[in-house]
Amino acid sequence: MKNQVSKEQTSRLSRPELEQCSLLSLLRRIQREYAMRIQRWGLPMHVAGTLLEIHLHPETAEPSHLADGDGAGVPRQTMTFILDSLERRALAKRMAHPVDRRRKIIRLTPKGSKLAQQIYEDILEFEAHGLEVVPSCEAPVMRERITRYIEALIEQNKVMKRPSKPKE
Repeated sequence: MKNQVSKEQTSRLSRPELEQCSLLSLLRRIQREYAMRIQRWGLPMHVAGTLLEIHLHPETAEPSHLADGDGAGVPRQTMTFILDSLERRALAKRMAHPVDRRRKIIRLTPKGSKLAQQIYEDILEFEAHGLEVVPSCEAPVMRERITRYIEALIEQNKVMKRPSKPKE
């Protein structure tokens, strides 16, 4: 397979190499630029992200999935505040689940759907402009490598143990 990477290519990096290759500063810069773009729409980042998640994946628009699943990745009580904000702005509504009375589903209002589509189109345009500096043949490879990196981080978080508290 052409995408297979040999063991020696993925061997652990030394501390100086790791510090030089760390993506933490890039992540902060990317988050800052997305946050600045989202601010144009007058919504906090988590609220806009949740609005987009509901718009793009209405089939999984339940508070618990939006918080814990592939959604916002925030505590459930934070998701409650985000959904409250969406409802106050008349962008979304909590509705009874069709089968399970204990569960709620989230649906966008027409106003919410329209705004979500506008934000989505704006983000796609924003990303397209950013990708202009990447040769078109490299963009899919870049996405595939970033995806593999993210999946490795996800796996690492699954096996992560809580750090012990420092002794005082």
